[in-house]
Amino acid sequence: MNDRYGHATGDEALRCTGRILARYQGQSDFAGRLGGEEFGLFQSNLTAAEMLMRCEEIREEIARIDLRSTTGSKVRISASIGVFYCSRGFIPTRA
Repeated sequence: MNDRYGHATGDEALRCTGRILARYQGQSDFAGRLGGEEFGLFQSNLTAAEMLMRCEEIREEIARIDLRSTTGSKVRISASIGVFYCSRGFIPTRA
C-alpha cells in the first residue's frame, strides 16, 4: 500500500484496522500489531463457531473502511484471517 498510495495512507490503514480490533478486545483478551501489516487478536471464552463468526465480522468491517489516498482516490482494504482454536486445558508442545 505504501508504494502505491504513500506512507500516510498506509499508516491510516493500520490505525483504522487497529481501532477495529481494539473494539473486539475483551478484558481478558489481547489485540495488537505483530509487525508490518500483521495483527493478532487473542480471545478467550468463545466457541470455535463464535470465533469464526467474529472473524467474518472483523473482515467485513475492515472491508468497509472509508479510506482516501493523499490524491483523494478511494482505497480498498481487505484482510485475510486465520484462526487457531484451542479448548480449555490445551497445553501447547513443540514439534
